[in-house]
Amino acid sequence: MTNPRLVSEELPLRGHVEPRNNEIIAVFRNGKLHDMYGPGVRAHTFWQRYLLGGLTYARIAHSDISIEARVEKVGVQDGWLLPEVQVQTLVALNPDDGYSALREHLEAQGLQFLTALTSELQSEINALVRRLFARRTHADVLANPTPVGFGADQVLLQALFVVDRLYVKHVVADPQYVLPRTAMRNREVGIDEKTDTQAEPKAPGTALEKYTNPELTRREMQQYRRSLERQERHEYLVVQQAHLRLELDLQFEGELHRRILRMTIDDATVLEALRNSDALARILGASTASKIRELLGDSDANPAQGAESDRLSNGESRTFNAEVENHKPGRPLDVGERYTVAFSVDLAPRPHAVASGVVPMSLVTANDLEEPITELTVQLDSDDFEISDRTQPLRVPRSGVSRDKARFEIVPLREGRGTLTATLHRGRNFIHQLQLVLPVGAQTLSPAEFTSIGRPIAAAERHRDRDRSFVVKPNAGGGYDCLVIGPTADHAHLPVTDEQLAGAIDAVRAAITDVVDYSNGAEYPFIDGVDIPRPAEDFALKTLARAGARMFQQLFRHPAGGEDARRVGDGLRQLASEPGQPLQLQVVSRSFPVPWQLLYLGDVRQPLSWDLFLGMRHIVECIPFRSGFPDIGTDIPSDPQLSVGLNLNTAIDQELEGDYVACQQVWWSQSSARRPRMRVIPRSRRAEILTALADTGCADQIFYLYCHATASGARDAGGIDACSLELTDGRLTLGELNLEAPPEVPLAGNPLVFVNACDSAGLSPLFYDGFVPYFMSKGARGVVGTECKIPAVFATEWARRFFDSFLDGNALGDVVLRLRRSLLVEHKNPLGLIYAVYCDSDTAVVPALLD
Repeated sequence: MTNPRLVSEELPLRGHVEPRNNEIIAVFRNGKLHDMYGPGVRAHTFWQRYLLGGLTYARIAHSDISIEARVEKVGVQDGWLLPEVQVQTLVALNPDDGYSALREHLEAQGLQFLTALTSELQSEINALVRRLFARRTHADVLANPTPVGFGADQVLLQALFVVDRLYVKHVVADPQYVLPRTAMRNREVGIDEKTDTQAEPKAPGTALEKYTNPELTRREMQQYRRSLERQERHEYLVVQQAHLRLELDLQFEGELHRRILRMTIDDATVLEALRNSDALARILGASTASKIRELLGDSDANPAQGAESDRLSNGESRTFNAEVENHKPGRPLDVGERYTVAFSVDLAPRPHAVASGVVPMSLVTANDLEEPITELTVQLDSDDFEISDRTQPLRVPRSGVSRDKARFEIVPLREGRGTLTATLHRGRNFIHQLQLVLPVGAQTLSPAEFTSIGRPIAAAERHRDRDRSFVVKPNAGGGYDCLVIGPTADHAHLPVTDEQLAGAIDAVRAAITDVVDYSNGAEYPFIDGVDIPRPAEDFALKTLARAGARMFQQLFRHPAGGEDARRVGDGLRQLASEPGQPLQLQVVSRSFPVPWQLLYLGDVRQPLSWDLFLGMRHIVECIPFRSGFPDIGTDIPSDPQLSVGLNLNTAIDQELEGDYVACQQVWWSQSSARRPRMRVIPRSRRAEILTALADTGCADQIFYLYCHATASGARDAGGIDACSLELTDGRLTLGELNLEAPPEVPLAGNPLVFVNACDSAGLSPLFYDGFVPYFMSKGARGVVGTECKIPAVFATEWARRFFDSFLDGNALGDVVLRLRRSLLVEHKNPLGLIYAVYCDSDTAVVPALLD
């Protein structure tokens, strides 16, 4: 049994605290209970003026407390004995009379009694399981382990807790339960019956004296399938080993038996078991296993199988499958009925899968030779189904199929087309997502549908877990769906419209422009240099904080938003505001060009702080939500050589009357001299850059652009295609790039693209809604760039410092965060927040090109 997480540590109460949705806050004065507060009510220190003694508080979970228990030797109504029952119970504190039972315990014993409940709850759950199963028959338990409402509303520990729901995860049948059926079978097929024992099967290959009743065999096969639906496949193969061998031997006696086998293996679970070479060889012996695979058209001698093994060993893809177990494909689900949806990683789409998606191998295999199994997580979300557990583990080896399945119990809540979203991740690092649309109700005749979306960039050897990931994509009915991958799974609908989102982005761009154009009457500190005086910094803090806070409101405090959106926003705010090491946050999105690093998480009515900008304390990576990208990895290989495309608008120096481009040309020349493995290819004209992007042999691994840029939204003249780069001799639009250097022409070097767009008044985050998918569809590993207007002097300084650190082998996310912080601390300059990372933040030059 797992220890229930009931209570946090006791902390001093300073200012105010607010309980989360599933919490109660207990406030103590000098160790004595003072009061309790539920969600929506703040506990604060107002009483300090009138009451002596220090105040402390603790958070106490009042619902969704998950307890797993394993109970042995459970008796059922008709006298059978179940060797083992595994259950998961969700309990809650009893809310009757304002949690009166909890108050009594807290007043008498303080918090200590909550930390000592594990053994008592263990005993209570065991007793509850025995009481519930004593009223059920063995057949009922196997046919429907968890009836609707099973165990609900039962009270525990003298009414301190109440059961929300109890889910039977696993039941081991009484081994003697199969004997009556076995005896009947032996009489019919002519095997000598033994008294009170199971008959021994005949030797392999021996014909039976009697086998003349195919209809009886058909009925018995159906009984086997029903039994199979109640057990895991490996348990079935072990328990029924002798019978399975006997059945398979029969099939080779003639065409009649061959047809019976074909009928049997129509069951997807049996088919899966028979196709498992290891299981066949272990249970039946190598020769019999080979015969079965030949009968299935899946022989060891098939050269395609060897090719499949070679393909897997070379690091190619496998398939992420979803099945509704024990349910005929194409048949609608019934409202209120319980079903099992199982997810697995396989070599190919499964015959009865309702959804399948290709997953790059490097995302799902361990890189350490001592860890051949990778622990993945499947998270399931839906508003149309009740789901027992939102997350389940999935263990995947280096080659072959997953060792188990991630199974979820679901109950359809309404008729129509129900949507399930399954997200596969590793350490909260997004890998793949399947969205299933299943028909529910007899009147819903449309077939099941699915969409499959995978990450564009594969994680490589230096892969790191993420502290939190957000998957955001448009909702067909308007707004956006936001899925949260973290220790606690969550999802929300963000009702912000396209117009409102564009307006909020424009407001951020206008705020940045106001900061860049700030003047004290005599000079323009942000345009003229890197060092910023205090009045200019204060102006920037106030202006950007208000724009970032308004953006946060539009996303998570929208007037049309629900509690789910508020909960996700509160979770992000609390997570990012806690002291400690920087977090690594991931946003996987489509058509959602939000400058996440500029979100302000504080209250603008309170004292402002740069630390409350999401990107000033934490690493934020944005991953485009698309499928069909190559499996690249995060290492930019520099051995034997690192190729850098230096694409500069040399007209900028004359236009701005400075030496910004000249300084960068000198720096790259000196840097390549200090780093002999680096090759720099200079370009400045439109035709040169078009030629490079249209060349499949372009070996650039870093594609650096220092130029002007303009953005164009879907509703602007020309749409996204009007986004452009302004080069030395003219403008190059996204539309022209798609025509003259189309996405299907890949870039061999899989470059990291850096768009350092200086003094570009027309630039906004919408620019990257077009250019990021374009570059990444050509094989680029990601894009780093300015989201709005940036002064040329700052852009030049940022590039120098950035590449000095990045070429030294530091990870991209670390480089960006440290550079933002250092420029703020050393120069009071916050403009590093304008740079965004549309790339895996673990990306690094390997091996490092140290001076």
